[in-house]
Amino acid sequence: MNFNTNRTTKKILLALLLSIYLFVFVACGAAMGSKTDNATATSVYPLTITDDLGNQVVIDKAPQRIVSSSPSITEILFALGLGDSIVGVSNSCDYPEEAQSKPQLFDFAGPNIEGLLSAKPDIILSDVAYGIPEDTMTILKNSNVTIVLMTYNSVDDVLDNILLIGQITDKNKEADLLVKKISADIDSVAAKAKKQPQKSVFINIGDLYTTGANTYMDDMLNKLGAKNIAAEAGQGWLQLPVETLLEKDPDVYIDISVQNNGDMPADPLLSNLSAIQKKHYATYAFSSNETSLLSRPGPRVAEALQLLYDTIFEK
Repeated sequence: MNFNTNRTTKKILLALLLSIYLFVFVACGAAMGSKTDNATATSVYPLTITDDLGNQVVIDKAPQRIVSSSPSITEILFALGLGDSIVGVSNSCDYPEEAQSKPQLFDFAGPNIEGLLSAKPDIILSDVAYGIPEDTMTILKNSNVTIVLMTYNSVDDVLDNILLIGQITDKNKEADLLVKKISADIDSVAAKAKKQPQKSVFINIGDLYTTGANTYMDDMLNKLGAKNIAAEAGQGWLQLPVETLLEKDPDVYIDISVQNNGDMPADPLLSNLSAIQKKHYATYAFSSNETSLLSRPGPRVAEALQLLYDTIFEK
């Protein structure tokens, strides 16, 4: 993530990050079917798929000009060898490095409608969290632009979306191989975690906002057999009172909102946590690669799990 790290900007970005996560959590309830139900060995066009908001979308041919609204989708496209087909991304798309040279057509204020129309995309693949306003959707659809909306609420959602994007772009073989590789890597990390004693964990994404039950990060913790102390507090993304955090006293504290990697948490009360006193904690800058890994549900999910494993069990 290419985020400025001054305090005001970080607060704005934190608010955006939270709104994104909350939107994803709510939207996921709208369409609970498995996206892999759409998968076939070879895409036959016209292709009809159902997106994550329950919309039936007809794709006339394999897209040659693709716009991605989110880092997760951009990383998937590059991982499938579709980098040359990308004609637009968001200003948060910084991985792989080649993504940084693509036209930035989405930012924190929303989509650049003139830029989108000028890019002449065949399709826009959008994380519902990044939101395309209804009036913009109408303009794009009237310009014969196909739009597919996706959500990421679990590790399985990542794998499903890789297969879905592979189907949409006629990269079924590449998507299947990628999913098998990621799944094997995930299983490898999870197998190591099964040999470890269970640890309780708190992840602070800023101002003690954290990952509740049924979220992507919660699912990653579950795959490692770790106990997410915020899961009992509610579903989705929520703010945990400092008193509750101190009472729960997790074995491991992870913070992805500090200024620089290794910085101590800003709240002096957190020094009372056993995890801080025993140095069973990790703090990552808001703009760091580690934060990108942990917060982006994309093809690097196995790397994110390995990072969590190292943080939880090797510290």
